[in-house]
Amino acid sequence: MIAFAGKMVLLDVEGTVSPLSYVHDVMFPYARTEARAFIQAHSDRDDVVSALNQMAIDAGLSSIAEWCPSSYPSEAAFDWITQEIHALMDADAKITGL
Repeated sequence: MIAFAGKMVLLDVEGTVSPLSYVHDVMFPYARTEARAFIQAHSDRDDVVSALNQMAIDAGLSSIAEWCPSSYPSEAAFDWITQEIHALMDADAKITGL
């Protein structure tokens, strides 16, 4: 028997363990619909702030404070970040933060 000492397994789901259409027809629309609510509900989590800071770095800036025109966290910031996420999704961007 092989011993597994990890905490999780990361799978490449797109066409590997599920049909490509499932990713595009179900997972992407779900992520798009839920992005704002997730960020708003978890705006104080270190991993969420870290991902947003990484999106800023991916955009060539140093932090979310420099990237987002509204102070984070705020309703205006959530709106703006959601628009940015949607734009990146529409462009099929392959960036670390997203």
